[in-house]
Amino acid sequence: MFTSVNEPATLIRIEKLIHTLVHRGYRDETLVIELIQIIEAFRLCYQEEYYYSPLIRDFIKVSNLIDVLSLEMQSSNLYYVISKNLTDIRAALIWNYRLLVQEIQDYRRQEVKNTESLREYLSDLFNHYARLLVVRVDLKYNKNVRDQISFELFSQHMEILDLLRKSLLQVHPVYQCSD
Repeated sequence: MFTSVNEPATLIRIEKLIHTLVHRGYRDETLVIELIQIIEAFRLCYQEEYYYSPLIRDFIKVSNLIDVLSLEMQSSNLYYVISKNLTDIRAALIWNYRLLVQEIQDYRRQEVKNTESLREYLSDLFNHYARLLVVRVDLKYNKNVRDQISFELFSQHMEILDLLRKSLLQVHPVYQCSD
């Protein structure tokens, strides 16, 4: 017989169970019954190739732990296996939840740290390039002497300008540019 299960409702029920367990707690009998119902529903809709949220993946680990305990206890009675190991199962669910919360907090702290580092880097970069001075030097000859300038003379004048630029860079190395 084929039984249909509402997968989204089952996943939400798992997350609600874990949140309630961590924040308000469950009486033992209520937790055992709730776990049995959720595990049976989840087994019907679980797809190994799907990607589940971290909270659901933690529940899958606990469900696998219950399967291992069933094999060790040589019992297929979920009520018996869960009730005998309820303390460990409860501790595993709470521990995994707290680890997940810690990972999220660490991620957010790292995100803030990275954002601050990026802001500082961009600020330094902006301040560095905001201080750059670009100087353009044109070599211009008067109209009456333009005809007298040869290529060799022009090259000498360019060498003189280059030497002046290099001497200026030695005095102010911040303003260096590529040769």
